[in-house]
Amino acid sequence: DRPIHRSPPQYGRWAVGLSTLIVLAGLAMLNHRTLIGAWYANLGAIEQTQLELRAYDSSHFDDPTMDEIRQQLDLSRAMSYFEQALSWDAENRSAHQRLAEIALSRGNYPEALALMQALYDAGHRDEVTRLLLGDALVAQGYPQAAAEVVRDQSWAVLRLNGQAWYRYYRQADYERATYAWQTVLLLDPEDSNALQGLELLGSK
Repeated sequence: DRPIHRSPPQYGRWAVGLSTLIVLAGLAMLNHRTLIGAWYANLGAIEQTQLELRAYDSSHFDDPTMDEIRQQLDLSRAMSYFEQALSWDAENRSAHQRLAEIALSRGNYPEALALMQALYDAGHRDEVTRLLLGDALVAQGYPQAAAEVVRDQSWAVLRLNGQAWYRYYRQADYERATYAWQTVLLLDPEDSNALQGLELLGSK
């Protein structure tokens, strides 16, 4: 007699599929606040980027600067999305960073520092968080703390030199320009741009 080959019961596959769906649903329920926060942060990022790209010409980055663009644009809708993101997920990194960037561009320095300090204290140590926290510390007059936060970040010196000139010096904010160049020299004591900048400020 030939052996009888029976097909494996189909209910086994259904059980595996159902179990997978239950696990995924459980994870979604546990992380729904994070997922909704990410959704709102993405909406805000799209809104902000579309507005800024229409107005900003990267080939003429200094006329107008990104700071000047953000001062002129109505970013209220994008900011509302970011705030909704934080209401669902208080540690949403994108929302913190983008709100801080806008605050720095518009001169809302205490707000920028609060946003980035909260993110940093929550354990975020990525490059963007550290650079933005450094920017906010400079703006609030803490060059030493700023230097410690951004030390070993490849873009820190170039970024601070640019901000010292375009964000501060050109707007006659000589005090913050001084802080920015002081921070550069704490990172690189021989940086010629910072040395020349402080010499120029000495004549003011």
